[in-house]
Amino acid sequence: MKHLIAIGSLVIATSCATTPRAALHDMALDGLGRFTTKDTPALRVGKISIHSAPLFDADEANRGVAYRVADALTVRTPEALIRRFLLFREGEEFDQEKLTESERNLRTFDFLAAVTITAEPPHDGVVDIDVNTRDAFTTEIDADFSNDGGRSLYDVSLTQLDLFGRGDALGFRMAQKRERRVKSIEFTDPARFGRYWNTDAMLAKNSDGNEERLSIERPLFSSFTDFTASALTDHLLQTARIYQDAAIGARFRQQHREVSLMAGSALATGSSGNFRVLAGIDFLTDTFTPDFGVAPDNRRFRFVQLGFDSTAFDLIKEAHVDFGLKEQDFNLGPHASADIGYSPTGIWRIRTVESIGHRLARHSFVVAQLVASTRGGATNRNTIVSGDTKIVLRFATTYPAALVSRIRVDIGSRLDRDVQFFADGQNGLRAYPNFAFEGSRRVLLNLEQRVFLGREVLQIFEPGVAIFLDNAWLRGEHADAGAGVRFAIPRYESAIIRIDAAYAFTGSPISRRGMVISVATTQAF
Repeated sequence: MKHLIAIGSLVIATSCATTPRAALHDMALDGLGRFTTKDTPALRVGKISIHSAPLFDADEANRGVAYRVADALTVRTPEALIRRFLLFREGEEFDQEKLTESERNLRTFDFLAAVTITAEPPHDGVVDIDVNTRDAFTTEIDADFSNDGGRSLYDVSLTQLDLFGRGDALGFRMAQKRERRVKSIEFTDPARFGRYWNTDAMLAKNSDGNEERLSIERPLFSSFTDFTASALTDHLLQTARIYQDAAIGARFRQQHREVSLMAGSALATGSSGNFRVLAGIDFLTDTFTPDFGVAPDNRRFRFVQLGFDSTAFDLIKEAHVDFGLKEQDFNLGPHASADIGYSPTGIWRIRTVESIGHRLARHSFVVAQLVASTRGGATNRNTIVSGDTKIVLRFATTYPAALVSRIRVDIGSRLDRDVQFFADGQNGLRAYPNFAFEGSRRVLLNLEQRVFLGREVLQIFEPGVAIFLDNAWLRGEHADAGAGVRFAIPRYESAIIRIDAAYAFTGSPISRRGMVISVATTQAF
């Protein structure tokens, strides 16, 4: 399940020009929705009109009883819920950025298929706002099936979204993974303790243990957010494994306990970005009992943390990237965050995240992220540096098309024994079984040309096709190529069904070169 998420970043100078917030006092909107300069008082927000469309409108519902039944079973999103998550109110000073951010935030709700927020031409010193939404399917059934090394694996979940029109979600999951059977229940609420206070509670009873997790978070949902906060408690008991040449080299019992608290206070907010200082604690314990082979060393850390997080927002909205007609939001604004933690036992830890995006053309862009962490005063520094770059090139063709590529690099040094990087079907090398290749350094390259029909068929799905190439460098070079069909479902949270036929050019310790068919409800990368 998805939740409202925060994007932390450092304000770095870019070539994208921004309008100073103070200058908005001297600007208005013309009939085409563009700002024009005027020597008039600041515009105010006028009437806010909410237009919430059902899953299928009247014309669509008249196509058959199935559409009317689907409408009847789908929870209608109440106007009050949508209005609650808007970042502007009637009578306040008009700010276009708050409209953009509100639209992005509403689009993260799985029970909304589409969201647009537009400003009408100003009149009498005010700007009326139209908020248009369309409901999505609120009862979801997701299923993934695969054959991994001769074993039939599955992952099935049932989720009810927007419970009682409050935005809550309740989900049940059953899965047969290679390592364990999973049974879990999860509850999420986007406003349990107030607007944008996300709550996520999960309970799992697995074949080899259990997990109980509770998180509460107030994320960076706007450039004007004055403070953020997060709290997490997690307990996990499981049988874990270390792999070597696709075989189990060590098996051990792991018990993980963690309690973390983090708060951030904004020192600067507004159109130029959001800068916060962070403080918190992170107490975690991992104990390992060997079954066979060598188990990792036990870990017990009591970190007190200080750091910063700074964000620049440069939002771009695009369809036909990952989910067909369903629009996605990408933040191209530069960002960086870092924190340092110190434990009374003399152990320290440093973590940092940086990213930046750039428009290549009107509908093409690149987004790059660098994540690094290390610690000192312990046997293993567990130093990890990871880079991930996504490039999207959209083309002006009869049918919507996008060339999407991903480059992923992971470098580890003096890693904990239970930390491994994999190149397999779970990581974008789709013609290879899980845990096919493992190591401490990995490079992944994915290239996929996607073409969609550009409209819904039967008001339910948008068909498409794709051709792709996957490459990995980890214990040698491994590659596959193939083609597949796509069925994007814009009114459904999962949004896509992917069926691929991929040919593996090399074998693995547990598989031969040849063709592999895979079915999934997510993109490969």
